[in-house]
Amino acid sequence: MGKWLSFVVMAAALEVCPAQDVASPGASELDLDLVRLKNGPAGRQREAMRKVLLLVCLKQKEAWLAESAEDPSVHLAAEIAFRRYLSSVDVSACPEEFQRAFRRYAGLLNSFEEKSLKSVKDFPAVPVQEAGRELFRVLLNYRLEPNLL
Repeated sequence: MGKWLSFVVMAAALEVCPAQDVASPGASELDLDLVRLKNGPAGRQREAMRKVLLLVCLKQKEAWLAESAEDPSVHLAAEIAFRRYLSSVDVSACPEEFQRAFRRYAGLLNSFEEKSLKSVKDFPAVPVQEAGRELFRVLLNYRLEPNLL
């Protein structure tokens, strides 16, 4: 019983004593490069890229949800709509290198004939690795999360 008593007292003491942060409360960002990037003109471009990627991600999740539908034509229609949406995204507020990489990526995904598709498996295989790597590199340059891609 004596062994457990010291453990219980220590656990209770840790529960009531909150930990103190090492950084001062006024320092919201300790990474000065990221602070400069957010506050400068590149910050607006970075936020524009975040918005584009967020909208693309939401549209992609819509296509993934349609995959669970029992009717395969619903999934096909959602996938076609997603790929067509990629080519219509407004990326004018984004930096030129992002626009170029995104349009190349979207162009590769849109290289199909809608008439020849009967299911999602009928989409032609396209080499998107190089275009994806280029887009990934741009995201990392602007310190954006690659998981958005």
